[in-house]
Amino acid sequence: GAELHYGWSRKETLGKNIHTLLKTIFPETLEKITAVLEKRGFWEGELKHTAKDGRTLTVSSRWVRGEKSGGSSSVLLEIDTDMSRQKEIEEQLRKAVEVLDRTIEEKNIETSLSEIMLVEKIEELWENKNLLERIFSSTNFLIAYMDRDFNFIRVNKQYALADGKSPEFFPGKNHFKLYPSRENEKIFKNVLQSGETYFAYSREFRYPRIPQKSTFWDWNLIPVKDKEGSVDGLLLCMVDVTKRKRAEDELNSVRKKLEETKRLSEMGKLAATVAHELRNPLSVINTALYNVRRKNTNPSLEKHLNNIERKIHDSNQIINNLLFYSRLKKPEYQRINVENLVRECLAYLGKRYRNQGVKIMHKIEVSKDLFIEADPYQIQEVLSNVLSNALQAQDSGEARIYLKVAKTEEDIQFTVKDRGKGIPPQYLCQVFDPFFTTKSRGTGLGLTICRELINLHKGRLDISSVEGKGTTVKIVLPLNRAEGRG
Repeated sequence: GAELHYGWSRKETLGKNIHTLLKTIFPETLEKITAVLEKRGFWEGELKHTAKDGRTLTVSSRWVRGEKSGGSSSVLLEIDTDMSRQKEIEEQLRKAVEVLDRTIEEKNIETSLSEIMLVEKIEELWENKNLLERIFSSTNFLIAYMDRDFNFIRVNKQYALADGKSPEFFPGKNHFKLYPSRENEKIFKNVLQSGETYFAYSREFRYPRIPQKSTFWDWNLIPVKDKEGSVDGLLLCMVDVTKRKRAEDELNSVRKKLEETKRLSEMGKLAATVAHELRNPLSVINTALYNVRRKNTNPSLEKHLNNIERKIHDSNQIINNLLFYSRLKKPEYQRINVENLVRECLAYLGKRYRNQGVKIMHKIEVSKDLFIEADPYQIQEVLSNVLSNALQAQDSGEARIYLKVAKTEEDIQFTVKDRGKGIPPQYLCQVFDPFFTTKSRGTGLGLTICRELINLHKGRLDISSVEGKGTTVKIVLPLNRAEGRG
């Protein structure tokens, strides 16, 4: 778009100063603009640029400041929208109004003028009226003319169509009765008092009768003055920039996602390195524990050996989470039996917590021959993690959790409930954030990994909790991957 508007190729512009190349004419000093940019993070205004072929372009310009990775220097995103055609139409309107004013002033032509001159003046008036009418009706801009009390005198077809009305609907109706807005009413009154044109860029507009409908507009409010210089009306010119605004928002969203992806990638590399360095000493400790237990003849040491074994297991689980997080990949789908999958998870957890007196109540409401398409390793990781969290949320020796497996026409649902302390409301929205945890130990990656894996399976993972009463986690997976959500 920049190449088409300005005429320079990418190769010709890279490395050159934009304002030198485009011969930018600013509405105020660059120092003042830079100060606003530094303070607010963005600046909006109107600039004049010179294209390669010498054309002068009037543009609506928006500057957004950002930081490069590491904060070493700043970058600037500049979005320019060509307003030259709008300015040309506004100038034509202004000239047409001036011609009409001059013609009206000369209506008291001396009677000594010949009849021919009078006819010529009438024809000129008619031609100017037709010129104004053609501009008013054919432009793609939305135009409305109002009196000092903001009552519509006339609107063009485009203005009326934007609200699903005919042009005849508006005359005599008040602008702010149709479109209430204290902020805009204040702006209109200020233009009346100051006599200066007001410009607005990417201003959001919501329709009173359709609150969910939202659009964005560039618009200006032009005071129409009589021959004494007093404002006796207002001309509102608008252009829909919703697509441009959505594109800007999408660009900012993509930029944030790229920054987050880069950050997570770097964290993943660090996690993989740390996990590798810790796994070796844990293996040595585990071997030593086995040898001590094999030679142990003192029963009182068994409790301490069990604690060491549990800590080794917890440490290995943390390492596995770190490695898993750094190597998340798309599922390798297989047909897996639901009941077998659940019972394998229960057997694993029963073995892991065999000495802690925990109990898992389960109800499998699906047939023994029910199969789903999923990655067995990833789904087992999710179920084991969610069940472990539920057990750890309760006091050792009293832990009771409830697992229910049910089926609908389109999906399979795993519901895990505990009677633990629950999650405080202020933390509930953060439980899926990487490295967020309220536990004294752990990485805070468990639920992050679980939801990411379920998302990769085109399913969903929901969590609800009541502080002091417990937490419920619901995992929903499509029976067939082709039926998953987009």
